[in-house]
Amino acid sequence: MNYNYIKKKKKNSKFYMLKLDVGFLRESVSFHFRDPYKETYSNEEKMNVDSYLSYLRKKGITADDDQKGIQRRLNVPRINSIREFVEESDENFFSTSVVLSYNSSEEDSVAKELTEGSSDFGSIHFNKETTFTVIDGQHRLAGLLISDVSDDFEVPISLYVNIDLSSATKIFR
Repeated sequence: MNYNYIKKKKKNSKFYMLKLDVGFLRESVSFHFRDPYKETYSNEEKMNVDSYLSYLRKKGITADDDQKGIQRRLNVPRINSIREFVEESDENFFSTSVVLSYNSSEEDSVAKELTEGSSDFGSIHFNKETTFTVIDGQHRLAGLLISDVSDDFEVPISLYVNIDLSSATKIFR
């Protein structure tokens, strides 16, 4: 599927504003978290990493414990609360963007098209193997992805391409 984008430049970096549908995001988003925060978890969240990952997989969320991750664990009661809100609301309250990273090889045609293209507007085609990592908005996105909202529900996205951990951490802050 093709997605239209707008290229935005801020100081020395570029990002792309677009909207992606929930069906595509359900297949393409991976949540990466660091696990040094055990003392701050509630009882539900204190389960070991394997149990926690299994619990998320059962809900349809792909996640990894990754020392390069910038997020904390997903707060399960919070994502369930967001899911309930989405399912019970007649309104679309997801007006702020979720920040994602698309990390790929230098030869990747999608990354090349985005980063080397001179136009500030365009259309891009992501293939089925595309994966995104969440930089900011993880709870909103997870709650939305586990909800019963239709696959064509559109989510505003700010997309960064091939950024390193340090830059992703700065964006998150």
